[in-house]
Amino acid sequence: MSKMPIKMGEMIGLRTLSKFIVGEKKGEKINELKELKHLSGELELQGLELVKDSTEAKEADLARKPNLASLRLLWGGLFFPREEEKKKSERVLECLQPHVNLNQKFIISKYPGVVLPSWTSLLQNLREIKLLDCSNCETLPPLGQFPLLQVLEINRMASLKSIGVEFCGEIGGHLKVFPSLEDLKLEWMPNLEKWEFPSSLLKDASFPCLRTLSLKGCPKLETPSILMPKNLNSLAISGGVSFSTHNHTALKSLEIVFCDELKSIPDEIGNLTALKSLVIGDCDKLISLPAEGLQDLTSLNLNYFQINRCESLKTFPAMGKMIQEGMMMKTSCCSLVNLKIEGCRSLTAVSEGLRYLSSLKTLSIHGCDELELKRQDFQHLTCLRHLDLSNLPKLKSVPDVQNLTALQSLFFCFDQNLRMLPEGLQYLTSLQFLEVDKCHPDLHKRLKRDQGVDWPNISHIPRVYISDSPFSANMTQSDEEAFLHI
Repeated sequence: MSKMPIKMGEMIGLRTLSKFIVGEKKGEKINELKELKHLSGELELQGLELVKDSTEAKEADLARKPNLASLRLLWGGLFFPREEEKKKSERVLECLQPHVNLNQKFIISKYPGVVLPSWTSLLQNLREIKLLDCSNCETLPPLGQFPLLQVLEINRMASLKSIGVEFCGEIGGHLKVFPSLEDLKLEWMPNLEKWEFPSSLLKDASFPCLRTLSLKGCPKLETPSILMPKNLNSLAISGGVSFSTHNHTALKSLEIVFCDELKSIPDEIGNLTALKSLVIGDCDKLISLPAEGLQDLTSLNLNYFQINRCESLKTFPAMGKMIQEGMMMKTSCCSLVNLKIEGCRSLTAVSEGLRYLSSLKTLSIHGCDELELKRQDFQHLTCLRHLDLSNLPKLKSVPDVQNLTALQSLFFCFDQNLRMLPEGLQYLTSLQFLEVDKCHPDLHKRLKRDQGVDWPNISHIPRVYISDSPFSANMTQSDEEAFLHI
């Protein structure tokens, strides 16, 4: 929907209006909201750049809509606003003050102004606040004493250079800062350098409930230790942000991205014994992974490991362990279930890394220009269900798959030098899906339905997709869609 029906304001008994798109013509302007005093639930105002002036904004009379629980204020189309546009948007926003009963979500998106409204600090009942793409804002409102606030997200506020003590609100007595906050995201703010806290604030009095913290895309931010409570469950960091593994043994998810100077990760990462998910991405100078630390993690609780676009990384260390039982060697109960490797263009081998991953169920390797797989690389992946090898220029043959008896889906996409599929596919009775897309022409000829030399090896697979022509004797449209979105 691009615009509202005209004269919405005449529907004075209306109780639910999830979105209002502001227009410029009479009957489409924001003042149509004036008499809609019974609106409840969530309201989104879209196209606020079309509000003529503060007088028109004030006529919306949001302050006299006490039943609204959530409010979204969205601007658009002002990528490089002039000074007069910035000032106008500030006056408009100041006049869009909602009722203090607002108690769920408050979101401002793509606001072109420099200053946020003075009334923000009055919305003490909110549980979620998001300030998104407000690239010209230079300061933040005092939110630290909102007693019920659980989620706070601030992103792409490029003009914000520092967060002052006023952000914490007035502190006195035994008051805590952000007493109920569980999820905090400060992301993609390239000029944010510091966050100041009152000197009188005790560490135990800040963020007592914080469980999820993301500081991605803030390369200049010096992170105060007060921002890193011990009870964190999820942490995402980048740039110069640092933390101690010894203090965060409860951490279950860790994401390390855009650390331009990071060359190695210490083995102390193995101290994160509760860690279940690890993502490392866009660390261009990273040349090695922590061998001992990864072995420890993948022998405990780590079940998801993803590494993206680390262009200096050449090899993978062993993950999982072998344990001695009497006179026999036995693979340990390796915890890793899902491994994704993408865009590591210098990576040449993964043999050592895959050696002990007996519990692995999903393996995806994409865009690794120098990677050459060896025939025995998959021999221990006996639990593997989903295998995706795509955009691998040096992939000329696929490792043996005879041991992959649990395999359900197999993908080869943009492997331009792949001329043959592995032997033994006809014996993989669990295999349900096969995709071969834009590989070497010789491979496509070999797989041609009822004619190719390798067609008998794949004809038992219920759903097959070769190049741009899906075919299957029993494939319905819904089956095909399900297959293509695996």
